Amino acid sequence: MTLTHEQCFRASRSGDARFDGRFFTGVTSTGVYCRPICRVRPPKRENMRFYPIAAAAEAAGGGAGDAGLERRIRDRVASAAADRGGRAGGARRRGTRGRAGDRGAPAATAVRRAGGGVTGGRGFNHAIRASFGRPPRELRRARPNAPAEPAGLSFRLPDDEPFEWTAILRYLAHGVEAIDGGVYRRLIGSVDAPTLVELRNEPGRAAMQLRVTPADGRELLEVVGAARRFLDLDADPQAIQEHLAADPRLAAGVKAHPGLRVPGAWDPFEVAVRAILGQAVSVAAASNLIARFVAQLGVPVGGFADLGLTHLFPTPEAVARADLSAVGLPRSRQAALQALARAMVTERVSLDAVRGLDDLVESLCAIDGIGPWTAQYIAMRGCGEPDAFPSGDLVLRSALSTNGAYLSRRAAEAAAEGWRPWRAYAAMQLWVGEQRAGEGTR
Repeated sequence: MTLTHEQCFRASRSGDARFDGRFFTGVTSTGVYCRPICRVRPPKRENMRFYPIAAAAEAAGGGAGDAGLERRIRDRVASAAADRGGRAGGARRRGTRGRAGDRGAPAATAVRRAGGGVTGGRGFNHAIRASFGRPPRELRRARPNAPAEPAGLSFRLPDDEPFEWTAILRYLAHGVEAIDGGVYRRLIGSVDAPTLVELRNEPGRAAMQLRVTPADGRELLEVVGAARRFLDLDADPQAIQEHLAADPRLAAGVKAHPGLRVPGAWDPFEVAVRAILGQAVSVAAASNLIARFVAQLGVPVGGFADLGLTHLFPTPEAVARADLSAVGLPRSRQAALQALARAMVTERVSLDAVRGLDDLVESLCAIDGIGPWTAQYIAMRGCGEPDAFPSGDLVLRSALSTNGAYLSRRAAEAAAEGWRPWRAYAAMQLWVGEQRAGEGTR
């Protein structure tokens, strides 16, 4: 997807890390250029030019001199603890797969991005202490063979208010997830070392509470990073809702659900499977299929049944070699699931958004049984693409209709054009609105 000048401007003002690498901002008044996540005071709009690659900005005269580079490095070091773009490269073995191209834990990634030789020094220690309220040595002590806190560890994950937790909870609760009294729970990791993750809102404190049991200090940073992505805490809710509320079709929903996020994924493959299972069926039918799929192919885990948790989600390797006939799916959908799983096992397809929305959707649509709706949904929830928009969705096309008839896919795309680059958030608003009206959501 090629971003327009207006879309780049909106994205740059939000500081959303998901646009990092998609474009560069040249500033005509100072002769420097920077990334969308640059935290210095934004320049005037008339002085901003946008380029697809850094070399283009450099050639256009936006070269960053030593002063500009030094300023950005200093700024990134100072804000390393607040950087929300880190992705856990080692997450696959924990069942919390990260995105390609960003290896290491969130705080370490933030410090490394700040510019060279600070990863082993005071900057890293400051980032850890600011994020978790304790120095690295205390986190390291929380190992299975050390005197640990048997009930696990709790962390506060800062977020930008408002945060619409209640609507997101109604949207979840499928398969390997359980919700009770406003608390979200699931298991991640392996059957030999399952980890219980619990999330709850802290109203008025601008934070979510994350509890991890058991608390393995070697993996905590990975779990924290995965939780932030799952909760979509990288988003700037004020910038997004101000833009969407300008459209009368969305204004009422934004007012009713301020701070609505797009729930992400502990495992992008899990979202992809859910999307395929949900093709051409009602929400209730899709939920039943997911439950059967997990019961047949998931990994049984004991000790958590009282919390409503009994399985880990199956891996691509397990799905690729499984007999799916017992799930009760049409053969075409069985074939699509196994084609996706094989593509991931062989790394022909990677569920990340490093190359951008268009390339991701194209690679998914090359798999038999996956069309634009499924690919856009996977991009939206599985890969955190803020501008993904499953225009073929019947609920969206109904919500956008003014005469009771479904809009065509092309008409839905035209209606959503003004919402860029936040179409995924508009889709969530429409889905939640239809859920209030009794139709449910994906």
